Amino acid sequence: MKLRDWKVRTKVTTGFAVVTLIAAFIIFLSMISAMYVRNNFMYLQQYPTERYITLGHFDASFIESRRIVTVMSFFAGDEATINALWNESLILLENTNRLMDVYRDNLRNDTRITPELRDDLIQMSYQTQQQRQRHFDEVVTVMYATTMANAEDARERIAAIFVHSGYVDGHVRGLLDHMTSAARTTTYTMQYETLNIALNVRNMLLVLSVIGVVAAIVISLKIATAITKPIELVAAAMSEVARGNLNVNVKSCIARDETGSLAQGLTDIVSIITDITDDLASTHHIYNELGNSKHRIDAAKYQNVFKKVVESINQLIEAELDNIFGIIDVLNRIGKGDFNIRIDDLPGDFIFQSQAIRSVVTNLQNVSDEVQAMLKAIANNGDLEFRIDTGKYDGEWHKIIVGLNRISEAVNAPLQPMLISLNEMKNGNMNIASIDSKIIAAGYDANGANYEGIFGKMTLAFDETLTLITSRIQ
Repeated sequence: MKLRDWKVRTKVTTGFAVVTLIAAFIIFLSMISAMYVRNNFMYLQQYPTERYITLGHFDASFIESRRIVTVMSFFAGDEATINALWNESLILLENTNRLMDVYRDNLRNDTRITPELRDDLIQMSYQTQQQRQRHFDEVVTVMYATTMANAEDARERIAAIFVHSGYVDGHVRGLLDHMTSAARTTTYTMQYETLNIALNVRNMLLVLSVIGVVAAIVISLKIATAITKPIELVAAAMSEVARGNLNVNVKSCIARDETGSLAQGLTDIVSIITDITDDLASTHHIYNELGNSKHRIDAAKYQNVFKKVVESINQLIEAELDNIFGIIDVLNRIGKGDFNIRIDDLPGDFIFQSQAIRSVVTNLQNVSDEVQAMLKAIANNGDLEFRIDTGKYDGEWHKIIVGLNRISEAVNAPLQPMLISLNEMKNGNMNIASIDSKIIAAGYDANGANYEGIFGKMTLAFDETLTLITSRIQ
């Protein structure tokens, strides 16, 4: 059986087993090296570093003892203070002796140090302890006795003690420095050796890792290729389908494993989607270009969710046609002058469509009512001062109402001066100038030449007739 025909689970299990064995071997070596480095680190902490710290404490105690000697020199004759400092110096002496015992025990328990170096350092520790005791006997004790006596020559004797203290201190300091240097050297040496071992182990692990990875690659390459290549081809085909390219071919991926089933499934999906897109394109052509609004996609060709999709598309077309035909019916009735139309609200966002049509019908009805009211006021009642309220309308509707009001104003403007003139003549006023002042006072133009068109001609003719009548009467 070819590798490409293996089940994906078999391929993955085989590759995983190989990689796991290589990783387990590398982890085993890593644990061994880590344990070795850990042991070295614990040794450094337990022995050389511990000795280094112990010598540091010894040095601090010795420095404190020297400080006590200096403080004693300032309190000569003060028995309480001197006794307190003396007791403190005894504690410090006991502490330094204990620290040297700890130091020697650490050397004896250190199995990695050479016997020669161990013996030298132990001997040196005894010498240091002896010099520390000498400092106590020859410096601290003498200073105590001198300051307690507070003799007349105490100042000269204290100075001599300080000189001798410097000599003894030099011996102690030299021994301490040598032992500290030995502990530091041992620490640095062990650190260097541990680092070299760690580097060598790291290099060995790197080499083994490279060898293991190469072996795993050689063994797993065909397995990985057999798994990933068909998946990559199918994934690339799916990406093309996602971008709208249905012209894909995955037949080369079809094998007897799971990727073959995946490729076959993708092929079936692409075929169904292609059929749906072809049906949509055909519907677009028949519906929009040929104008056949009765055409629908045959949903019986599809199954399950694809059938539901096609049925939803058909229902969407029908709903859109219902809306269009509803709008057409409303427009036809408006065109015939029927404004008494009931418009039901459409669902969702389509409610704005219903509201827009209802607004148009309402405005047309209002304008019709306003025009009829104006015509009734003018024709039946002779009310040329009737005006429509323009504040109720916006946009072009406002312009239409303003235009209607201007027509009424254009008719009323020349007739009002005539009416005023006739009323004045009826009352016996035949003075043209007086009549003109009455017209101007009423807010109208007495000059007929200022009116345009038929209104201007009519006004001028009335003015000439009025002038002729008044002239003859006078």
